[in-house]
Amino acid sequence: MDADPQGDLTTSLGWADQDNLSVTLATQMEKIIRDEPMEAGEGILHHDEGVDLIPANIELSGMDITLVNAMSREFTMKSYLNELNELLITS
Repeated sequence: MDADPQGDLTTSLGWADQDNLSVTLATQMEKIIRDEPMEAGEGILHHDEGVDLIPANIELSGMDITLVNAMSREFTMKSYLNELNELLITS
């Protein structure tokens, strides 16, 4: 998981234009906050060398503002990873 708003891990794994990715860590965390459904594997990029990645971009820097008003904000990322794990196990 790339948790850096600059997207350095995403870039180093070959996705240089991370600002044009439609699904990133920030968009998935927003779904958790809004209690929107997710699909199994949605937003996971697969590298040729067998590395899977949840990408990040500059949108992640704005997540701080979104989290200020979110219920249980300290558990948002944990909730996302738990839900992702459940989706991947059952699919």
